[in-house]
Amino acid sequence: MKKRLITTICILAAVTASSCTEPGAVIPEGEICQLEFKAMNEDAQTKTTLASDFSIKWSTKDHITVFSGEGKGTTFSDVTVSSDGRTATFAGSADWSPEYYALYPAQSDAVLSADRTITAELPTTQTAVRGNIADRMNLAVAISDEDNLLFRNVGALIGITLPTSYGGYLKIESLNPDVKMSGKAQIKMKD
Repeated sequence: MKKRLITTICILAAVTASSCTEPGAVIPEGEICQLEFKAMNEDAQTKTTLASDFSIKWSTKDHITVFSGEGKGTTFSDVTVSSDGRTATFAGSADWSPEYYALYPAQSDAVLSADRTITAELPTTQTAVRGNIADRMNLAVAISDEDNLLFRNVGALIGITLPTSYGGYLKIESLNPDVKMSGKAQIKMKD
């Protein structure tokens, strides 16, 4: 009897431990799971590394914030990248949820509200990077589709080339002072 009870407990423990990775499994709310997401660009290009043809490639330096519910998310920084750089796999731990939201690049202060709005920061001062895009410049968001995250850009990107005689500083202002170009951004996740 004692051996059967111990075997039953071990089986239940194994089922619970593996339930985070089984599709369609019912998992108690608040249970922490090891997760792995495959990230891809969907039509629009997100900021990672620019190839010589200006196509986008993921880098192992890219990190994302994953939200499993309201509040702050978890940074996923364990990254592997496909040989062509078009997909990246991010691994980390988060509370179990039927749906996950993600923000690129990772921001520890970003939060997800109950109405599926992500509040993040677009820096006001950005440093130019020759042939690339400055860190934290291009926010992108995704909603999980099982094990996949299809990122979409939040804003647009522009490229500017200045003669060296112009110096090292460029200021861009909005013609409408009510339209912010940087700072806190609230990104409403719809469809």
